[in-house]
Amino acid sequence: MKKDIEVQIETIYSKLSDLKSWDYLQIRIDLIALIKLLLSNHSRMLRVFLYRVDVDEEKIVNLFNTTPLKNLAEKIADLIINRELRKSKFQQEVKNKSCDSWSF
Repeated sequence: MKKDIEVQIETIYSKLSDLKSWDYLQIRIDLIALIKLLLSNHSRMLRVFLYRVDVDEEKIVNLFNTTPLKNLAEKIADLIINRELRKSKFQQEVKNKSCDSWSF
């Protein structure tokens, strides 16, 4: 069972890292299912996953303190997706800037 969950995590993580091929609705559905599973039985694995995705810890704590349990997986999934979109945007901005404009 644990090995199956690890495979699910790796699959989702690899999908998240390839924004160009995203099916937004499907990745959100997959994330919600995975997060529900992790919330119910594998909180440590959830923390490791959130750390890997680099979701703001303060935002996660806020969600846990303010969101009803029935909506928590959806809210966490949205945080993850928004984080991935922000990372991609930042990478594009850095890629598009010329090194000449950097000052040291």
